[in-house]
Amino acid sequence: MDRDEVARRTYLEALLGTGGVAGIAGCSGQADDPTQEDNPSSETGSESETQTKRSTTTPKPPNLRVETSVPDTVSVGETLAVEVRLSNDGGRSATQQLVLRANDQVVVTEDVTVSPNDSTTLTLTTPISRAPPDEQLNLQLGESSLETVHVPSPSEVDGVPVPDRPTNRRAGATFVNPKYRLDRSRDILNEGAHVLEELGARVFKGWLDRIDAEYPFVEWPNFDSLVEVVEHPHFVELFERNFNTYVFNAMALTNAKRQGGSGYFYHGFTDQQAAAETEAFYELTKHLLETYDGTGMEIVFQNWEGDWIAVAGAGNEGPPDSDVLERMKRWFNARQRGISRARREVESDVAVLGACEVNRVREPIETDENWIVNTILSELDVDLVSYSAWDLCRHVISEPRMTDALREDVHETLDYIAEHAPPKSAYATRALGSDTPQVYLGEYGMALNRNGIDEAMRAIRTVDEEARDWGVPYTLFWATYDNGVVIDGEQVTVDPNIESILQEEFPEGVTRDDVRGYYLRYPDGTRTPPWYRLAEAFDTNQAEFHRLDLEFDRTISSAELDPDIERGEGRELAFTCFEIGIETTQGSTTLNVGTPREEGALARGVFPPEETNDATFRWFGRPAAHTRLYLHRGELGLQGPIEQLRLKGSGADDDLGVRVLLDGQSVEALTLDTTRREYRVQVDGTK
Repeated sequence: MDRDEVARRTYLEALLGTGGVAGIAGCSGQADDPTQEDNPSSETGSESETQTKRSTTTPKPPNLRVETSVPDTVSVGETLAVEVRLSNDGGRSATQQLVLRANDQVVVTEDVTVSPNDSTTLTLTTPISRAPPDEQLNLQLGESSLETVHVPSPSEVDGVPVPDRPTNRRAGATFVNPKYRLDRSRDILNEGAHVLEELGARVFKGWLDRIDAEYPFVEWPNFDSLVEVVEHPHFVELFERNFNTYVFNAMALTNAKRQGGSGYFYHGFTDQQAAAETEAFYELTKHLLETYDGTGMEIVFQNWEGDWIAVAGAGNEGPPDSDVLERMKRWFNARQRGISRARREVESDVAVLGACEVNRVREPIETDENWIVNTILSELDVDLVSYSAWDLCRHVISEPRMTDALREDVHETLDYIAEHAPPKSAYATRALGSDTPQVYLGEYGMALNRNGIDEAMRAIRTVDEEARDWGVPYTLFWATYDNGVVIDGEQVTVDPNIESILQEEFPEGVTRDDVRGYYLRYPDGTRTPPWYRLAEAFDTNQAEFHRLDLEFDRTISSAELDPDIERGEGRELAFTCFEIGIETTQGSTTLNVGTPREEGALARGVFPPEETNDATFRWFGRPAAHTRLYLHRGELGLQGPIEQLRLKGSGADDDLGVRVLLDGQSVEALTLDTTRREYRVQVDGTK
């Protein structure tokens, strides 16, 4: 059958009793009440006689005939239009409810009235956002089957499948709302992007709304549309950087900016607002598809944590109201309609994808409480699902030691989201690969200052690495620079007057002690443990730093050393470290362990700083009996290859063994005792 040809079929020509209507099975039909027209009330005899005469003449019952016109083919991003013609050969009006189903899902319900001896034609429409698995859309009008419509998979994009991508094309970080600056030669947006670019990340996450609040230290103009935002020179420079994927929190400025922020639909969502959302994302997507065609980049538009939006703010009690969730569903689908429409109209090798972000997942798993993931998520018309995984990170950090069960919990959580996600769109399949789940980590991390280095890094490592092992396309660390400062015990994040607040409260500049610990770079510019972790995962910047590992043969519980500590409550201790000395061919450097700015980047197997009368120190050990720290050559001023390491401290027990490794190579095995002294380790001096 020719592509443009339509098939016409006539369905059902029957009467349901003397007062019935020829109805489509599964639909309702009812004739108008004849007493309202044929039997008017009257008090006069002549009118009564007229009434009697009329009642003896019964109009011919309605006889509805239904004809349909169905297209052979419709493309993803287009609107399916089914033309329905209803003819009434009877003598009374008939009201009919038409119910159109596509692959057993109701997509359109519409009531229509046909006058006696008349006909009417209407068109039932529904957008097609994705191709069915077999590219066949089976239509039903009521219980009557119509022609099958072919929906071919789109071929606009043909991305690199996620399984074939290096880690730095899957793992990245967010840069938003920074509370300090390190490079004033650049605008703040590109300062943060440059840090990620130098690290080797090829995935960047940022914001496209509330620009003046999310990217301070810049005199931004007033933006009236998202297109105006991405046309600004700072964003143009951002898109010219060496990133393959950009993920943006984006809200249509025509609605959110003027009507109370990202959750403006909380109290209502009109058709006009829905249309404005669609138009805003259509114009934005179209602009990016046209402007950056030829780059092959991926761009994802998502919301900020949807479950918090649904309860009108972070930390508010839930679960969300069902009416709010229904409005939110319309809001998500309106955004995606604009994205899909632009993708249909513009041929480009740029992939633009729409996502819904959820952030309350562990509660539905553990308590069956209703949040987005187990209510409306499966009904959303989105390409991807972002998971802001703070509840998962807190779940991991709540356990005192790493176990296989915790690793399985990460997989269980992602499985749960995937099971409740909408079917993966053909467009996303082509962009990311057929074997790639549509779930990614939109946020994850832990505050190093608040939680302690060891606990925070254990949660960060576990969630990121297990999620990538599970198959997520992206993991986005929070954050490049810390987005919060602590003032009088209270954290300050987003504030329209943040620049003046920082100048007043921190005239000498923000320090490590003033922030919470979400960062890749400290406020003094030095690199954090999460920076080194990603650099190793990316296999970048390796010549810039050394990794020092101390592998102890056992630990001693502090309960054995202090009778006042109950068994089972003690810490697992191996070595009290006061200093680490580094001798190179051209000089020496001493790290004062326990003084955060002078001890290198401690990444695991350490306890909080302590002090004696004459020095600071840390206990090394922990349950894994393994301590790791990073030594950045530039930050420590190391010149020439390392020849010797010096460890000053004491063992938790006599005859406690430790193997020393530098950059993964074993250099010496030592035997420690309980006397504080200096242990020397010879290095071959080749690096």
